[in-house]
Amino acid sequence: MSQDDINFEGMEDFETMISESLRQPTRGDLIKGVVVKVSSDSVIVDFGYKTEGIVDRSEFDTINVNDAVELTVISFFGGSYVKLSKSPADSDSAWDALKVEGVGSTVSVKITGKVDKGYIGKVGDIDAFIPLTHIEAEKADSDKKIIGTTYKASILKFGEGKRKSILVSPRNYLKVEKDQKKAEVFAGLKVGDKVKGTVKVIKVYGAFIDLGGIDGFLHKNDIAWQRIHDVAKYLEVGDKVETIITDVKEDLMKITLGMKQLTSNPWEEVKETAPIDATISGTVVTRKRSGYVVELDNHVDGLINYEEISWLKNARNQISVKDRVECRVIGYDEVNNKVILSLKAMHDNPWKSISKDHPEGSIVKGKVKSITDFGIFLDFGSIIDGLIRNSDISWDEKIGNINDLYKVGDEIEAKIMRVDEEKERISLSVKHLEDNPWADVGKLFPQGKVVTAPIVSVSKTGIEVELAMKLKGTILVQDLDPALPSLDKYKEGETVTAQVFKVDFKNRSILLSIKRYLQDAEVKDTKEYMKKLTVSDSGFSFGSILKDKFEEK
Repeated sequence: MSQDDINFEGMEDFETMISESLRQPTRGDLIKGVVVKVSSDSVIVDFGYKTEGIVDRSEFDTINVNDAVELTVISFFGGSYVKLSKSPADSDSAWDALKVEGVGSTVSVKITGKVDKGYIGKVGDIDAFIPLTHIEAEKADSDKKIIGTTYKASILKFGEGKRKSILVSPRNYLKVEKDQKKAEVFAGLKVGDKVKGTVKVIKVYGAFIDLGGIDGFLHKNDIAWQRIHDVAKYLEVGDKVETIITDVKEDLMKITLGMKQLTSNPWEEVKETAPIDATISGTVVTRKRSGYVVELDNHVDGLINYEEISWLKNARNQISVKDRVECRVIGYDEVNNKVILSLKAMHDNPWKSISKDHPEGSIVKGKVKSITDFGIFLDFGSIIDGLIRNSDISWDEKIGNINDLYKVGDEIEAKIMRVDEEKERISLSVKHLEDNPWADVGKLFPQGKVVTAPIVSVSKTGIEVELAMKLKGTILVQDLDPALPSLDKYKEGETVTAQVFKVDFKNRSILLSIKRYLQDAEVKDTKEYMKKLTVSDSGFSFGSILKDKFEEK
């Protein structure tokens, strides 16, 4: 073929085609192409250039191989790929659409980098900023796990400048999604529904159960019919449990659960498991104003009123929290679901046994348990100690310091004088072991009786002598012998003769007088002399009397 045969017009068209195919695209060019590959994060486009174009998958809602697309050139990757994007017009349309949806709407944001106070990303072709604290809900532990990842997020704010940018939050999106799920779940729940869940958190007062999108609260008192002191002994995090809904507060988004309600209430069978007069054991768990609450072994609560603790009103042996006790069932509190218990009913009334085993007037032997200002307490094996008052120790001695007579631990005998069940007192007496010498003291020591007795003590006020029946007599200073008025003239062990002139029953004292004795003796002698003078046939005369007197001198 010669040169003349060549069609130059066709050649010019061919050269134009070659030139166009080799022309380097520039940023901002609008090109048309066909999708040749779709992956999870990118779309590959053939647009008739020596290299293919790549577009972020997130820019398309749906895209398939062989789809025709119109895109804008964004940048170049060293001859390997051309970075493409949907047209700026599409970007403007997307921005306008977002503005219409407004703050709170949901978008997909791809994290492209890290900055000082958060992360930057793209929502389509629109710049986005994610505050650092608003992505923590994903619990990412490194930037590598965040950068390049696409998140669902809520729009917090639109940029105010010319540049299209938005502030977004994955955390808020998750919260909104969680709240929506909660609302959906709540709408289908009602009291009485049985639900299964997983123990999520354990607290002192109960546990939170994950019901699949929402949490329900299980109070420790609703875990079992018995008292729960330590929730961790009954539940562990991760346990799969079945519960029943006991309350739903939709306005507060709160669900209350119960486990014990799935089993029969032991109170309904309490009259069979704890009949009247039955003996039942339990543990004291708390003290109330009315008495002690006992957790019984049949998983119901019992109450011991204070008056049912002991037959002794003032008993010191009270029960304490955590004590194990064995009680008698005496009734039921139907209102508060409590078994009424009695400790004292486990024993016979001790006051009856005291009166039987130690009747009034009987003699007991015991040890001095304590000493007080008013007497001594004697332990003679009874439920309560007997009291010997100072006034019941001796008939005639005035008790000063009782510690001079007795010591704690001394063993002594005493007589039971009175058992007072109402006042819970047992009165004892030492002096009543002997007859009361004062009962007949008026007959033994009538006024005017003359006695001769040994001196047992000398004091500033007078002397004390020992009389019959271990009684004491007192001779005051003014009643001593006028011829011997000084007390130093009298010694212990010497005997004196005196006259009884007063018996003081109230103060248990017998008052004697030497002076009165001597005066009465002198009067008696005078009377005798005068009698001799007046007797005519006595063989006496006034002269003989005078003679006798002179001879006496």
